[in-house]
Amino acid sequence: MQAEVRAFLQRIRAYPDDDAPRLVFADWLEEQGGRLSAPGWGRRRAEFIRVQLALAQLDREDAAADADFLA
Repeated sequence: MQAEVRAFLQRIRAYPDDDAPRLVFADWLEEQGGRLSAPGWGRRRAEFIRVQLALAQLDREDAAADADFLA
């Protein structure tokens, strides 16, 4: 399982501007359920990743709106 996690993290680092590898990792974490560390850890980590991505999307949308306003 450690090798799988390393592979996900390498892909995330290789494509820092792409959200897809993070979402795939979040899905995988959620599917692992209690097989990772403490029970529920995978689901909580998956939710955390998805919230981070949602917040980043809001920041991108705000930046685009600001650019349109200033143009």
